Amino acid sequence: DSAYAYIAITGGVTFGSFLANRMSSRISPRQGARLGSWITIAASVLLFLFALLDMHTIATLIRPFVFFGVGMGVTSPNSMGGSLLSAPSKIGSASSLYGFIQMMTAAILTALPAIIGSQPPLTFSLILVIETSIGQVMLWRINIR
Repeated sequence: DSAYAYIAITGGVTFGSFLANRMSSRISPRQGARLGSWITIAASVLLFLFALLDMHTIATLIRPFVFFGVGMGVTSPNSMGGSLLSAPSKIGSASSLYGFIQMMTAAILTALPAIIGSQPPLTFSLILVIETSIGQVMLWRINIR
């Protein structure tokens, strides 16, 4: 059963990448990254609400993750491409900074389960809400063309 869950989540990322490809001629990388980020925020808030209401089923776990995957599939190519194109002479630095911010945020948020307590679904979904919200703020603050 868990294999089907992974296939569904991976399918969401693949579908999101397909959408990003189809939208790339119609919208800017900034708009695509923001759209994908809003999808991930909606999915993480939905997952948080399910955890808050103690609705722990396969469907209430997998469906938000599929939508989260769609959002990541839309966000990733647009944010990476846009950040690398914003200063072509500094592509190496931009790529390194992108990776650093991603890893630093993950490292900081990894400490939250120890701080928050003993409810893993609630803690995990709260981390996703915080992480996606930070990503959205960063997308509004940085200069992506």
